[in-house]
Amino acid sequence: MTTIFDGKFLENYFRDNFSRPYARRLSYLYFGLDHSPDLFLFNNTEDIDFKYCEATQATGIIKITNVDHLQKINEWFLHCGIDKKSPKLCYFNRMMTMLSKCSWNIDKLTVRTTPDGCTYFSSVEAVEVLITRPCDTHFTLSKLQLYSDLYCSIFFTETVKSYIVPIPLGDENKLQRVVVSCEDLFHNQFLTSNCHDINLILLPGLDKPLVKNLVSKNLYSENGIRVWNDGGKMCLNYGGYYSNQDISMCVVRDNIYVFPKTIKER
Repeated sequence: MTTIFDGKFLENYFRDNFSRPYARRLSYLYFGLDHSPDLFLFNNTEDIDFKYCEATQATGIIKITNVDHLQKINEWFLHCGIDKKSPKLCYFNRMMTMLSKCSWNIDKLTVRTTPDGCTYFSSVEAVEVLITRPCDTHFTLSKLQLYSDLYCSIFFTETVKSYIVPIPLGDENKLQRVVVSCEDLFHNQFLTSNCHDINLILLPGLDKPLVKNLVSKNLYSENGIRVWNDGGKMCLNYGGYYSNQDISMCVVRDNIYVFPKTIKER
């Protein structure tokens, strides 16, 4: 029996919206967290490897606002036996590789689920590969839930106040330097003292999404860096974002904090 899925749409959508914006660095997709069903949460760290205050650990969240696109994505996961409602880890990059082997033709893909909640993909040209498995590491799940709640309140619902900094033009695949005016932060009540300006060095895919392929779609869009208070008026955090009428996304290095240096009065 032939299953009707637009393989080309799925391939382009996953590649352009889920993979490229994070420079393929966020290779783990986490399901089963307490958030709205239009959100997809990625991280660059596997659950068993989470460490306290790891500087390179990053979380990316994608919000699909196009209802038709969201339905197609959800139907595809459901068809593949992937339950988004239960705590699972999806090896996203591994899944993309398996799908490319069958040219995104789902009828050439064999899906097997096990009683313990694992999902395996296989095709004629490849051996069986683990794609999803249950995630039961309490520390990881609790931290991811915290990040999900915080980042959604900053980038999507905007219930937490933030300060927007534009990203300068340049090669987005390279490190970029952004100067944040602490005078502006002080006047907007993000700091209690006037401080020296902050120099942020943005890592592609970890501090900012790569949006060249998305911007070229001729949709009105916004992107930049948001800065917010984290744990006190002299402690800041930041992350990159992009949004258009169909999709919004953010990425934040979870354990990075900035403490501006106060300007001493003479």
